[in-house]
Amino acid sequence: MKIQKLITTTAIAEHFENHFFEVQKAIPKEEFAQHLYFVTARFDLPGHGNLARNQLDEFGRLYFRLARKLFGNNLGRKRRKLPLCYAFLDAEGSRVGVSDIFNCEMPHVHAIILIQPQHRQQFEEAFAVSNVQFLIPLRSIEISAFDHLKGSLGNLISYSMKGYRHAQSSHYQKEDLWQLFPR
Repeated sequence: MKIQKLITTTAIAEHFENHFFEVQKAIPKEEFAQHLYFVTARFDLPGHGNLARNQLDEFGRLYFRLARKLFGNNLGRKRRKLPLCYAFLDAEGSRVGVSDIFNCEMPHVHAIILIQPQHRQQFEEAFAVSNVQFLIPLRSIEISAFDHLKGSLGNLISYSMKGYRHAQSSHYQKEDLWQLFPR
């Protein structure tokens, strides 16, 4: 029997802050939010069973390719520099709690990515160019900088986690609905 890892909005927010300030000790705390990005991605995966789970796997491939673009090879040695990312599987209707993630028509991934200041421009440039460079079946992707005027980090995390929170755990393990990167 698998033991479920339950995650909370507060624990994720603290992890982002601790990770950032572990590397960036000299940056004022107010600037932390300028390095967070919200991503919504959907992948074209025709002919695959369990499309929802494949969405999260494909997002992992996108993350890996982005990391290689920013840092080159030998990512294991550069682990502390890699963007911290929480990615959650979601489906239409999850905001009101009426979706079944593994039996839905439009599964997608919501992610929050923390980029270190010295890599922020490269990150933005990587997505300013055509998505073809990543050689993945990307149907759509939206990337926006976190804006604290629209809501708190806790609200953004909570929105990203809505599919996870509303999932019926009797059908599958909730840990299958999210990933932490780097792994």
